Amino acid sequence: MKNIFIILLNSYNILNNTAKEITELCDGNNTLEDVINLMKIKYKDINAETIKNDVEQMLLLLDRNELIEWEKNINPFAINEKLYEKEIKDNLKLYKTSPYHFKEIYTLLNTQNYNFKIINPVFLKGIFYNEVSLRHRLFNYSEFFYILKNNIETIAIIGLLDEYPISNKVTLTSCIILNSDISSIFKLLISNLFDDLKDRYSKLKINFFTNHPQKDFITQNLEEMNFIKEAELLHEYNDDENEIIYSKYFI
Repeated sequence: MKNIFIILLNSYNILNNTAKEITELCDGNNTLEDVINLMKIKYKDINAETIKNDVEQMLLLLDRNELIEWEKNINPFAINEKLYEKEIKDNLKLYKTSPYHFKEIYTLLNTQNYNFKIINPVFLKGIFYNEVSLRHRLFNYSEFFYILKNNIETIAIIGLLDEYPISNKVTLTSCIILNSDISSIFKLLISNLFDDLKDRYSKLKINFFTNHPQKDFITQNLEEMNFIKEAELLHEYNDDENEIIYSKYFI
């Protein structure tokens, strides 16, 4: 990554002197490796691996807060992160995003040109997917997304919440949005998540309102994938809407 230079975008108060030294090296002329090596030279009495880790953690924090940028938007942290990918069929690929896909995820969630959507009833879309709240959840790893693409465009996006204690090992969908023929994509999308989810979770939950315009389609397809209707919560949010919860255990 020696050709990826770091540029400090904003001036702000640094409480930690070492952090200030690191940011001063983000001048557009130094790469990540340059910054690490310069700090190693200055602090020869400190373990080299400790310096490397500290520099990377500081730059990762600055990056998450959009205080630095990388030349040509090539982020070495995103490049080095191993993410789940799966070839499905007919040039379709399902892949898990990282927080560094924020702009793509935000754009997809806020487009109006989708054919189908389920938003978890717990959340109001206008608040839940505004820029600030979405960024917070992505970079705190409390929500993650999978995107289904063909060679040309994004076909679907599904969000999952990761806010439960490890002992519980339950995840639930925050949203399911499809931009294609729902009859052929809905089951394909959800069933192909199982391979990645089953190693970390024991259960997947999908919540939606009973007055969803495609309720019959949703329930039929979930039951065909062996989801079980776990509960129906009456008037949970208002007098006109009940919430249905479907779940599936990974065995």
